Amino acid sequence: MERNISSYVNNIELTNLVGADVEFNIKTTFNNAIMGFPYNDVQLGQPYNPGDTARLWRGVNYGISTTHSSYTKNGIICNFRNWIGYENFSISAILRVLAGTDEFRSMYYSTIPLTIANNLEGGSSNNDYEITWQTPPITQTWQYGIPFNALKYEDPRNDIYSATASDQFQALGTTWWFHHWEGGSSNPIKSNIQVTATTTVTAFYKGHLHSNDQNGISSGSQRKLIRTDNGIYHCVYESMGEVWYTHSLTTNFNGQWHQDICISNTIGNISKNPSIDFEGNKVKIVFETVLNDEAAIYLSTYIPDVNGNYIFSEAEEVLYYPLSYFGNAKPVIAYNSILLYVAYRKNSSDGLYQKSKVLIGGSWQWGTEGPIPNTNSYSSNPSVVGVLVQRKMEFLVS
Repeated sequence: MERNISSYVNNIELTNLVGADVEFNIKTTFNNAIMGFPYNDVQLGQPYNPGDTARLWRGVNYGISTTHSSYTKNGIICNFRNWIGYENFSISAILRVLAGTDEFRSMYYSTIPLTIANNLEGGSSNNDYEITWQTPPITQTWQYGIPFNALKYEDPRNDIYSATASDQFQALGTTWWFHHWEGGSSNPIKSNIQVTATTTVTAFYKGHLHSNDQNGISSGSQRKLIRTDNGIYHCVYESMGEVWYTHSLTTNFNGQWHQDICISNTIGNISKNPSIDFEGNKVKIVFETVLNDEAAIYLSTYIPDVNGNYIFSEAEEVLYYPLSYFGNAKPVIAYNSILLYVAYRKNSSDGLYQKSKVLIGGSWQWGTEGPIPNTNSYSSNPSVVGVLVQRKMEFLVS
């Protein structure tokens, strides 16, 4: 004789919904029942078809799962999202039978490909990043360049995603550091990604001594590599429309180097053509940059900190020139203990120009700009070296 316990039991339909339809290939399984089943007519581990019912204790938790995390229907991949009526977003869940519970229904919704790509200065790799479905939230590790099936952003669910770029990784024979997302954000977390159509979002990376410009390392006789008195190597070059600086961490050129840093993005919009020199262990770098509606030659200084890492010290404009001539000034620098000298072009009609900064009475002072003798409109790509002779600087410009 069955016990009269029906007032404590709910009849629960086991079912699903994919889009607007029930799919009979998707089944439901009970994994756990601490209090058992009222009539012992439900089995753990047994897949049940949509429409099957189970008599369950009211007020009791049951472990349940659906057989599919995703289901392809009419060529569209639909992902499991949640159990209807529950804030539970796992295909294997603990669901409580409430007074009004009459079904355990797994819900599936259409997805759209979301691809998080990387740009390694023109190249790419399939290294890992993290993608987070922000609704629960749930985070997964995924590969750059591999489409991820993201739930379509639509009312009332409004599912959104975020992608967390890897800070650094090894690829293409070097180390790459995250630089920015398309759109310019330097935050490694790209939030609020709403997928309403096939979407690609690109993370841009900077590689050690890599450039996407064919003239990034060698351009117009400019000095790009020096070695300061402490034996440390220093290099400047251009890539991604900016000027980059790095230095060795030891006196071994083939040893470890400091992460490449962009020294121009806080000054101008785009920058080109750096040149470098030093005095003792102090490093001076000149380069061209764009400041609003005009171009400028900029001078930056880097000095070693107590740990031997070179840090920014100061920066200043050397001169301004027409924006239309940006990229052609190609400044070069020579620097010593009493004088700093910069040679450059600033238009297409004149010859080369020069400007000096002199140490007078313990203070550095800029002199007046002037033309370099015996140069004309055909003179270009100067190279300069300063020689200290009897406390006077003599410069050779070629």
